[in-house]
Amino acid sequence: MSFFKAPAWAKPQALERGDDEKDLFSHSDKFLEIQRDTIEQKKKRAERLKQKEQERDQRQKEKSERKERKNAIKRESPGEDGKAGLKKRRINSEESAKLLALAGANPIMIDSDDDEGTLEPVSMPVRRSPRNQRTKDMFPSPNKPKSALSNMAEASDLDGEIQITALQKAKPAPQPDPDEEEDSDPEIAAIQRAARERHRQKTQQQRSSTPNGMTLERGAEAGPSHTPSLVDPTISLLVTSDLPDTEPLLVKRKLSQNLKQVREAWCQKQGYDKAQADKIFFTWNGRRLYNVTTCQRLGIEVDSQGNVIRADDRAADGAARVHIEAMTEDFSPRAKRNEHAGRRQTAMEKSRRKKKLKQKSSKSDSPSKPKTETRLE
Repeated sequence: MSFFKAPAWAKPQALERGDDEKDLFSHSDKFLEIQRDTIEQKKKRAERLKQKEQERDQRQKEKSERKERKNAIKRESPGEDGKAGLKKRRINSEESAKLLALAGANPIMIDSDDDEGTLEPVSMPVRRSPRNQRTKDMFPSPNKPKSALSNMAEASDLDGEIQITALQKAKPAPQPDPDEEEDSDPEIAAIQRAARERHRQKTQQQRSSTPNGMTLERGAEAGPSHTPSLVDPTISLLVTSDLPDTEPLLVKRKLSQNLKQVREAWCQKQGYDKAQADKIFFTWNGRRLYNVTTCQRLGIEVDSQGNVIRADDRAADGAARVHIEAMTEDFSPRAKRNEHAGRRQTAMEKSRRKKKLKQKSSKSDSPSKPKTETRLE
């Protein structure tokens, strides 16, 4: 035994690797499972999409079949106006002669060599069948529609005459309103009838109160309605200014019009250029007015009768005459107040100076008093 040989317990144990043993970080089996799951999900998704497309195609096919069946039923059944869907075709001279022969009338022969053909009188048939039978034959059942030629042939076989009938437009039966279907419960049916009666009376009152008698209950059936025109009275505007060398201007404007043209007209009358006109603005009751300001903002309103009244005092007169002032920033009320305050302060300073001067002058003009000496004995 060597001194440098490690004991058996200190030797590293050899790992026994088998065929199915894997490393700690080996995920090959999980990767394969994930791939299989992904492929299965894609297959299921493709199957679902394919099934949806098949269902959609089936629905479209069924819809087209239903539409074709409806069209076929419409072609076979009478139209909306009550006239049977009769097939029209042209008949030649031989067929017309046969029909006239079956009807018992002599055909009309026209010689092409003669300029004017002679017409033989046609013997009119005599009625030999009762009216109710002919009426019954005239209107075939809608289940088995017949053409006009077949009806004429059958009538000629039975009566030996031609039956000429005027096709009248059959009036369609009134369809019941789905809202007016009564409930099986008698109490609920009575409540529904009462509600319909109230609605009918209300509609009648609205129709009578409307000027042209038309209502707008339904867009397709409503007639032209009468829309009353909006009241837009005319008012008078008096424009004055404290600016030097200005003249007043009296204009008339609609209540809905703005003051831009009024300001331009006033500046044009004063002979101002564009630079001076841009400095001019209007005021009303100390509030500044702009070009987009309308006459409705001047404290006036229109009552129900179309009269112009003042918003603050409805009983006051002269609401249709409004006074506005034109000024600039230099002649604005704030500038006037500052100027007035400055003048008053200047006047107060002058008065103080005068008082001081008076006091000084009074002291200098007053005589000096003699000094009194007191003696002590």
